[in-house]
Amino acid sequence: MRGFSNVVAAVQAELDRARVKHPDWEADDVVYCAAIVGEEAGELLKAAVQFRGEGGTMEACDMEAIQTAATCFRFLMRG
Repeated sequence: MRGFSNVVAAVQAELDRARVKHPDWEADDVVYCAAIVGEEAGELLKAAVQFRGEGGTMEACDMEAIQTAATCFRFLMRG
């Protein structure tokens, strides 16, 4: 795995990308925001299952974890 600073940089880059791609984050709708976090976590779980037994890659798991972390930060930052 990568070092802490590399992980933080990857999450920051994903957060920046997500803000551009999805500018209409409904920060006041806590259920909507939590659902997006849950969706990303589900994609991470799917990638992990695929890695474990279906020929998936650790890189796909890492990418989904980065997206999940970025979404968690977006939730916490309210936007």
